[in-house]
Amino acid sequence: MGYPKAALTSVIIDDEFHNEVDKDRFAELNAKAYTLTKPPIEKATQGELRNYLVRKFGFLHFAEYYGEG
Repeated sequence: MGYPKAALTSVIIDDEFHNEVDKDRFAELNAKAYTLTKPPIEKATQGELRNYLVRKFGFLHFAEYYGEG
């Protein structure tokens, strides 16, 4: 998403809240939520891009911003 420095320098932790609340949906998507401890700041809104959903397709992994709520 254009934030390679944050992707390489931030500690990544398991997003226990989203993984529990959306457990069934994530199982269908073969996905898991993670949180960055030092998230990048989105330039237009100045919001933190903290939570990401990581989906696995074979040996490939794709991450997309998941939001705060």
